[in-house]
Amino acid sequence: MMSKEPFFTDDQAQLARFAKALGHPVRVYIMELLSCQPCCFSGDLAEILPIARSTLSQHLSELKEAGLIQGTIQAPKIKYCVNPENWAKARELFGELFGTTPVTDNSCITNPGLQAGDCSNVITNPGLQAGDCSNVITNPGLQAGGLMK
Repeated sequence: MMSKEPFFTDDQAQLARFAKALGHPVRVYIMELLSCQPCCFSGDLAEILPIARSTLSQHLSELKEAGLIQGTIQAPKIKYCVNPENWAKARELFGELFGTTPVTDNSCITNPGLQAGDCSNVITNPGLQAGDCSNVITNPGLQAGGLMK
Protein backbone atom coordinates (compact mmCIF):
# COMPACT_ATOMS: atom_id res chain seq x y z
CA MET A 1 0.00 0.00 0.00
CA MET A 2 1.31 3.46 -0.91
CA SER A 3 1.76 6.14 1.66
CA LYS A 4 -0.28 9.29 1.14
CA GLU A 5 2.58 11.42 2.34
CA PRO A 6 4.64 13.06 -0.40
CA PHE A 7 7.99 11.46 -1.09
CA PHE A 8 9.53 14.74 -2.22
CA THR A 9 10.83 17.61 -0.15
CA ASP A 10 9.39 21.09 0.17
CA ASP A 11 12.40 22.40 -1.77
CA GLN A 12 11.67 19.99 -4.62
CA ALA A 13 8.05 21.13 -4.73
CA GLN A 14 9.12 24.78 -4.72
CA LEU A 15 11.69 24.16 -7.46
CA ALA A 16 9.02 22.50 -9.59
CA ARG A 17 6.74 25.52 -9.11
CA PHE A 18 9.53 27.90 -10.10
CA ALA A 19 10.36 25.72 -13.13
CA LYS A 20 6.72 25.71 -14.22
CA ALA A 21 6.58 29.51 -13.96
CA LEU A 22 9.75 29.79 -16.06
CA GLY A 23 8.48 27.26 -18.59
CA HIS A 24 7.71 29.83 -21.28
CA PRO A 25 10.25 32.03 -23.11
CA VAL A 26 8.20 35.19 -22.53
CA ARG A 27 8.30 34.62 -18.78
CA VAL A 28 12.05 33.99 -18.89
CA TYR A 29 12.42 37.24 -20.86
CA ILE A 30 10.30 39.11 -18.28
CA MET A 31 12.48 37.78 -15.45
CA GLU A 32 15.66 38.80 -17.29
CA LEU A 33 14.24 42.27 -17.83
CA LEU A 34 13.04 42.73 -14.26
CA SER A 35 16.22 41.33 -12.73
CA CYS A 36 18.23 44.20 -14.23
CA GLN A 37 16.12 47.09 -13.00
CA PRO A 38 14.24 48.09 -9.89
CA CYS A 39 10.71 47.69 -11.27
CA CYS A 40 8.59 47.97 -14.39
CA PHE A 41 4.96 48.87 -15.09
CA SER A 42 2.76 46.30 -16.84
CA GLY A 43 1.68 48.83 -19.45
CA ASP A 44 5.31 49.51 -20.28
CA LEU A 45 5.98 45.79 -20.67
CA ALA A 46 3.04 45.63 -23.07
CA GLU A 47 4.74 48.26 -25.23
CA ILE A 48 7.93 46.26 -25.68
CA LEU A 49 6.56 42.73 -25.91
CA PRO A 50 4.81 41.76 -29.16
CA ILE A 51 1.98 39.96 -27.37
CA ALA A 52 -1.58 40.87 -26.43
CA ARG A 53 -2.05 42.60 -23.09
CA SER A 54 -4.26 39.74 -21.91
CA THR A 55 -1.47 37.27 -22.71
CA LEU A 56 1.05 39.44 -20.88
CA SER A 57 -1.30 39.56 -17.90
CA GLN A 58 -1.45 35.76 -17.83
CA HIS A 59 2.35 35.51 -17.93
CA LEU A 60 2.70 38.07 -15.13
CA SER A 61 0.09 36.22 -13.07
CA GLU A 62 1.97 32.94 -13.45
CA LEU A 63 5.22 34.55 -12.29
CA LYS A 64 3.43 36.27 -9.41
CA GLU A 65 1.64 33.09 -8.29
CA ALA A 66 5.01 31.32 -8.20
CA GLY A 67 6.33 34.14 -6.03
CA LEU A 68 9.05 35.17 -8.47
CA ILE A 69 7.66 38.68 -8.90
CA GLN A 70 5.51 40.97 -6.84
CA GLY A 71 3.07 43.60 -8.00
CA THR A 72 2.12 46.88 -6.41
CA ILE A 73 -0.95 48.76 -7.57
CA GLN A 74 -0.24 52.39 -8.32
CA ALA A 75 -3.55 53.30 -9.89
CA PRO A 76 -4.15 53.02 -12.73
CA LYS A 77 -1.00 50.92 -13.24
CA ILE A 78 0.60 47.89 -11.63
CA LYS A 79 4.31 48.04 -10.90
CA TYR A 80 6.13 44.69 -11.01
CA CYS A 81 9.43 43.88 -9.35
CA VAL A 82 11.44 40.73 -8.78
CA ASN A 83 10.69 39.18 -5.38
CA PRO A 84 14.30 39.16 -4.12
CA GLU A 85 13.90 36.40 -1.52
CA ASN A 86 12.16 33.97 -3.88
CA TRP A 87 14.41 34.83 -6.81
CA ALA A 88 17.44 34.06 -4.65
CA LYS A 89 15.79 30.81 -3.55
CA ALA A 90 15.03 29.84 -7.16
CA ARG A 91 18.62 30.52 -8.18
CA GLU A 92 19.87 28.45 -5.24
CA LEU A 93 17.54 25.51 -5.99
CA PHE A 94 18.36 25.51 -9.71
CA GLY A 95 22.05 25.72 -8.85
CA GLU A 96 21.74 22.69 -6.59
CA LEU A 97 19.79 20.78 -9.24
CA PHE A 98 22.40 21.42 -11.91
CA GLY A 99 25.31 20.90 -9.53
CA THR A 100 26.58 24.45 -9.83
CA THR A 101 27.50 26.88 -7.14
CA PRO A 102 24.49 29.08 -6.46
CA VAL A 103 24.90 32.77 -7.24
CA THR A 104 24.78 34.68 -3.98
CA ASP A 105 24.84 38.24 -5.26
CA ASN A 106 22.11 40.16 -7.03
CA SER A 107 23.80 40.39 -10.42
CA CYS A 108 21.88 40.34 -13.65
CA ILE A 109 21.05 36.87 -14.85
CA THR A 110 22.00 37.73 -18.43
CA ASN A 111 25.71 37.85 -17.57
CA PRO A 112 26.93 36.00 -14.48
CA GLY A 113 30.23 37.89 -14.64
CA LEU A 114 28.63 41.20 -13.71
CA GLN A 115 28.96 42.79 -10.30
CA ALA A 116 25.85 42.99 -8.13
CA GLY A 117 23.40 45.45 -9.65
CA ASP A 118 25.59 46.16 -12.70
CA CYS A 119 23.47 45.93 -15.82
CA SER A 120 25.91 47.76 -18.06
CA ASN A 121 25.75 45.04 -20.67
CA VAL A 122 21.99 45.43 -20.86
CA ILE A 123 21.34 49.12 -20.28
CA THR A 124 24.03 50.83 -22.29
CA ASN A 125 22.70 54.37 -22.46
CA PRO A 126 23.99 56.34 -19.43
CA GLY A 127 21.12 58.80 -19.87
CA LEU A 128 18.49 56.20 -19.08
CA GLN A 129 16.45 56.46 -15.92
CA ALA A 130 15.77 53.46 -13.68
CA GLY A 131 12.97 51.53 -15.32
CA ASP A 132 13.66 52.78 -18.85
CA CYS A 133 14.06 49.72 -21.02
CA SER A 134 14.59 51.34 -24.40
CA ASN A 135 18.03 49.72 -24.78
CA VAL A 136 17.27 46.45 -23.03
CA ILE A 137 15.74 44.69 -26.01
CA THR A 138 18.30 42.25 -27.36
CA ASN A 139 15.95 40.01 -29.37
CA PRO A 140 16.06 41.30 -32.96
CA GLY A 141 12.47 40.12 -33.48
CA LEU A 142 11.18 42.58 -30.87
CA GLN A 143 10.68 46.29 -31.20
CA ALA A 144 12.50 48.45 -28.68
CA GLY A 145 10.39 50.80 -26.62
CA GLY A 146 11.12 53.00 -23.64
CA LEU A 147 9.46 52.03 -20.40
CA MET A 148 9.15 55.13 -18.26
CA LYS A 149 7.59 57.40 -20.87
